[in-house]
Amino acid sequence: MTTPPRSTASASAPTSSTSRTGHLPLSVWLATAEHETPALCRSGCCASVTARLARELITACTRLGDLVVDLYPADHVLTSSALRLGRHTLTVTTGLTPTQTIGRSLALTHPAEDLRAAELHITHEESTDRVLAHYRGRAALVVLAHTAGPARRLDDEPTETSLLKAAELLRSGGHLGVVTGLHREDGHLYDPAPELIRQAQQVGLVYLQHIVALHATVRHGQITVPPLARCTASRASGAGAVPVSVRVHSDVLLFTKPITTACDVERAS
Repeated sequence: MTTPPRSTASASAPTSSTSRTGHLPLSVWLATAEHETPALCRSGCCASVTARLARELITACTRLGDLVVDLYPADHVLTSSALRLGRHTLTVTTGLTPTQTIGRSLALTHPAEDLRAAELHITHEESTDRVLAHYRGRAALVVLAHTAGPARRLDDEPTETSLLKAAELLRSGGHLGVVTGLHREDGHLYDPAPELIRQAQQVGLVYLQHIVALHATVRHGQITVPPLARCTASRASGAGAVPVSVRVHSDVLLFTKPITTACDVERAS
């Protein structure tokens, strides 16, 4: 079910077919979780990164020993998956509570020797550049969740600023995965994808692929809506409510940092 991103060796410029049609590859990945988790926002339209989705992203975009960065995560799932797959990790949070929660979860699920490959940092607006300076240009994969409303994981930081930080962390040929979806705020629906793509391109990233991460199970050719999603949908069943069918998947926008030198081409191949 996994379709790897197209080769980064040719990502410094759009392909001829892409530039003519304006369309990019679309893939569907199964991203179901072992246990259903609550949504990240009040309207229920934002789902957590599941272990299955994390594994798909890591195996498609990185190799053994690469650095995987989780920017402003809601939990430890991506970091834990990366450690299990033999990657080095950097987890960046903006508060003490999420840092402590993630740290405890990692300590409970991984032996001490695995945790030597994990870095966990709290950043504040005035210290972010100093904290992240050591990691600039080193990451093979950065994952950033873009959620709706009060639950936004960017600590009220402009999204473009966070995308710029992600771009700075990436090595040439590295990938950024932005996990988002159709949002509902103040009774209105909007799709953040076009604006996210525009902002990522402004900071020098190339849009590669749109991945539909399906969180519901598929049985006999039909999507089975999880009970928690169905419950949330019934509570939000007013004017402008997000249909249940939309809430069973996330959109993963995949970008790459263009390759600029012959050494970069060899490293990404």
